[in-house]
Amino acid sequence: MTTNTQQLNRVNGQNWSAGLGNLSRMEVAKWVKSRQGLIHLGLWMLIINGLMAIIISTAGEELEAGQTIVSASIEPFIGITSWFTAIGVSVVAMGAIVGEKRSGIAAWILSAPVSRTSYFTSKFVVIGFFSVITMVVIPGLIVFAELSFIPSGAEVGEISILPWIASVGALALNVVFYLSLTLFLGTVLSSRGAVVGIPIGFVFAGMFLGGVLPEGIAQLTPWAVVSPLAMELAEGAKDVTSYVPAISSAVWSVALIGASIWRFNREEF
Repeated sequence: MTTNTQQLNRVNGQNWSAGLGNLSRMEVAKWVKSRQGLIHLGLWMLIINGLMAIIISTAGEELEAGQTIVSASIEPFIGITSWFTAIGVSVVAMGAIVGEKRSGIAAWILSAPVSRTSYFTSKFVVIGFFSVITMVVIPGLIVFAELSFIPSGAEVGEISILPWIASVGALALNVVFYLSLTLFLGTVLSSRGAVVGIPIGFVFAGMFLGGVLPEGIAQLTPWAVVSPLAMELAEGAKDVTSYVPAISSAVWSVALIGASIWRFNREEF
């Protein structure tokens, strides 16, 4: 009697990308198959573009010598966007890890053939993408249109699209850093209050410490990606002080992501 056997290939469930596609689609569905994405976009357009419309419409009343409505509106745009989005993305992400750990959803998802790295990566990539689009990119381009067409014809052309896009990119880096920080805290803490409170405290610390730190140290902090870098780019400065803040902010984000994955892979469920 002959027995036919088939060769069995072992499935490596520890592959870092196991389940990444399914988990990513599940995260994307939260934004596009519900009202969440539209609600976020509407909220950030109301906050950023609404406030900027008020600032632009009233900026001409208190212009300093040599100022125009455009130049007087750039600093408020950078300040409003960086401050609100840093806090906003921290609030959005505070329950992404902690909430699902406490509710048991994380343990249930990880009981399937998916890796913990994929679980974390799907959340970071999807939350980061939609946060940057709804909080920074679309409102930022609308503000560019506001500054280009609402002021008097003499000021049209005072700002150009490429430096403005670069400035929006710097503000996006700011969002990514605070998302990375919040998700990292979610892997080491179990309290939503602490997970969101620490990034918000870091935002306020930047308001007080950013201007008093030695320049060499300040350039290495994530705060410098907003001021002076985003500010100088938005103003179309020909000689940007330094691109070190963009590099350091990216390095900080990567370090936090790496630490998050390392810590989450050692979490007990």
